[in-house]
Amino acid sequence: MKERATELRKTGLTYRQISEQLGLSIDWCKRNLKGIKTNTEICVDELVEKATRPGGISQYEATAIIFKHHKGISLSKQHIKNIKSRAVYKDKNCLFRPAWVDPVKPVESYKSLMAYIDHLIDEVDKVVGMYTESFPNTNRRAVRYELVKHLFPFVNREPLSLHIQRSEGMTERLASLSLEQVVIDDEAIEHERQDVDCELQVDVKDVDTLSEKELDEIWSDK
Repeated sequence: MKERATELRKTGLTYRQISEQLGLSIDWCKRNLKGIKTNTEICVDELVEKATRPGGISQYEATAIIFKHHKGISLSKQHIKNIKSRAVYKDKNCLFRPAWVDPVKPVESYKSLMAYIDHLIDEVDKVVGMYTESFPNTNRRAVRYELVKHLFPFVNREPLSLHIQRSEGMTERLASLSLEQVVIDDEAIEHERQDVDCELQVDVKDVDTLSEKELDEIWSDK
């Protein structure tokens, strides 16, 4: 019975909860289970130990430690975040670094990544320029946004496969029309450009004001 009570205590159950579940007195639980750490407390101790080493640990490593101590338990992103926060509260020297940062050469790796990002942006702009030059009846910002959706599917609010399917259906419908039926409305294109500008501005401007739930919906795998 003590072994089972110990297991329940490690999962985080209170003395009262263990008492009710196993039919034991609360006094018995206090006497026999005193000092037994919960899985979360053991997890926080390991996080503190490893996150206070030179270079700290990556966010991925920290999450792996958390899951190791909570096997069979469903953990939300907020729960994981709270456990990391408890480690920092216990020792402010804890360092959870992004996995893309080289702990041995942090400054060099940061500067290099920023340079690669600038290079990638330039390359994307070149591709967009070549595309809009070949197809002048398209919107530059819309082309760039479509590229982003394919390069980083998680920014799109619908599965990429569904998005591609809809796009194919639309283009096939356009292809079925005769050239005489296709009308380019300059005013409509200008309105579309304004809509795209507005959409991009909202995405960039308001991202820091989104709720935790909204951020989860954006960044979670579809």
